[in-house]
Amino acid sequence: MTAKFLKGVLECYTGINRANNVIASASGVDDPSFNVNNAIGEARLLRGFHYFNLLSLFGGTPTGFNQNGVGIPLFDSPTLSSADAEAKPRSSESEVWALILSDIDFAIANLNENNGVGRANKNVARALKARMHLVRREYAQAEALATEVIATNRYTLLTGANYRNIFLNKNSSETIWELQFDVNTTNSIAFFYYPPANGGRNEITASAALRDLHEAGDLRLPINVTTSVPLNKTLKYTRVAGEDNVQIIRLAEMYLTRAEAAAQQNKVDEALADLNIIRTRAGLAPFTSTDTKDIVAAILKERTIEFAHEGLRWLDIRRTGDFSSVGITQEFRALLPIPEREVDTSKGIIVQNAGY
Repeated sequence: MTAKFLKGVLECYTGINRANNVIASASGVDDPSFNVNNAIGEARLLRGFHYFNLLSLFGGTPTGFNQNGVGIPLFDSPTLSSADAEAKPRSSESEVWALILSDIDFAIANLNENNGVGRANKNVARALKARMHLVRREYAQAEALATEVIATNRYTLLTGANYRNIFLNKNSSETIWELQFDVNTTNSIAFFYYPPANGGRNEITASAALRDLHEAGDLRLPINVTTSVPLNKTLKYTRVAGEDNVQIIRLAEMYLTRAEAAAQQNKVDEALADLNIIRTRAGLAPFTSTDTKDIVAAILKERTIEFAHEGLRWLDIRRTGDFSSVGITQEFRALLPIPEREVDTSKGIIVQNAGY
């Protein structure tokens, strides 16, 4: 595993430990203006989010997230001493899900409706849980939560002509949860996309397969795959100095989540209505087939295009088993390998994923 990837894994556990510290100490804050449950709700949402991301990479089974697969080590209290930091064996997938869902349910019940720009709130928790239910193939729950978020009318889709502004500007009306960056707090996303002539490292390129997936006239194509220098990049990240915000959840995901959940329950009209909201925004003709398999396939295609470069594709591949689309032919590679350093330093307590 690369050092960069290992650092990302460790950062998740760093975030989990910070959340655990807030959860453990917030109730001791003696200030009547301090909303204890809201603070704990933010921390528990972040902890659940980190564990969900770790599970999506290293846990479950090759056929998805069925609650009977392998999990990851769970830390639910602060690491305050060397003994607290000792390696733990991997919990089961069902145990990991139990903690994640408990955290998100607490967040839904206790978070404020609005905590300010970039901060988690009740709708963020609802939207995140809708994503989780879709991953778990719990379609009625995914549909209900996506509907709750949409029905608040707090968020609106930008027009197709302004699609780039979701990413060029910050915190658009479409944003549900957006990670904030500025000159003092930067990321390296555009740096790794763009070539040296633009101040980057040229490590990531938009694929020809992604380009060819777009239909003629799709307004998202020039945003997803650049056709001028630098070629085959994306306009979703353009600030090589690292000031691009990062979309975590936006309204389009709720429409496509509700569409897929409805289709999986044979609610054809509802599924087509939500799918075509996204297609129409992209400048495309409505999808008209009433075959549920065709509708689901069309929704998955829309998700690939709509959220290109936004980090949702691997989740869709994991939950649908569409590994051939990214060249994976060996079943065990559905789960990534645990970083070898973590396995080695645990002295056998952490077990490597099968096949590695």
